[in-house]
Amino acid sequence: MGKPRALVVDDELSICKGSEKILAREGYEVKYALSGREALSLLAQEPFDLLFTDLKMAEMSGMELLETLRIRYPDIVPVVITGYATVPSVVESMKLGAYDFLPKPFEVEELAFRLERALRHRNLLEEVKRLRESQTDPAGDELVGDSAAMRKLRQLVARVARSDAPVLITGETGSGKELVARAIHRQGARPGR
Repeated sequence: MGKPRALVVDDELSICKGSEKILAREGYEVKYALSGREALSLLAQEPFDLLFTDLKMAEMSGMELLETLRIRYPDIVPVVITGYATVPSVVESMKLGAYDFLPKPFEVEELAFRLERALRHRNLLEEVKRLRESQTDPAGDELVGDSAAMRKLRQLVARVARSDAPVLITGETGSGKELVARAIHRQGARPGR
């Protein structure tokens, strides 16, 4: 695994250059963008683990950037760095997915600390994602049990999920019809729809 990658987004070149030096010293591969649009262009070309963004920028605000990140790049951990910290802006940025908030001007140690926390958070998210993807039984979350009947049901769910045929699930109230439906859907060709 290579160096962690960070993208700094600020319309002040001095903040970008200063942050770049600090992050590089901490062992990060760093790039910077002077606008939200430039940041999105970079994100479309290469992956990043962390993103530090200002809130007040011309063209595209940091809030708009956070909203776009949440939709298009949910694996990136964003940290807001701004000189215009207000309680409403902190709350709004957290709602839009910001992991942390660092007011300007900041100390080098404070940025390094926030950086370490954000990377640890990113690594935990990656571990959770990896563990979910490595589950050997895709129906495991819904269908619990190891009896012969449950094994047969799991096999039937897997076979039906590969088919495009309509499925009718019947049974008494409380027998788990909804769980079977979810398992079929999750294993099917269109689990995200």
